[in-house]
Amino acid sequence: MNMQKLTQKSLTALQQAQTLAMDNGNSEMQQVHLLCGLLEDEQSIVRSVLQSSGADDNRLYQLAQKEVARLPKMSGGQVYLGNKLNETLN
Repeated sequence: MNMQKLTQKSLTALQQAQTLAMDNGNSEMQQVHLLCGLLEDEQSIVRSVLQSSGADDNRLYQLAQKEVARLPKMSGGQVYLGNKLNETLN
């Protein structure tokens, strides 16, 4: 993945996803971490698109957070980009 091709908003969402993974003791950063990162900002374009389509963006955010909480936890170590998330970003 070429990080230079990402927008500032995309980089911010990835940083939020990484922070969420670290805070939850997840060693693998997964798609659900990125979803949380994208939905964390109340003014994000992702939320606007979801709201326009009639989806409940707040409920989706809550469900994503619950999924993150269910992921395996480890103490210490590095957070790495999971294969599925890497495929999504590419």
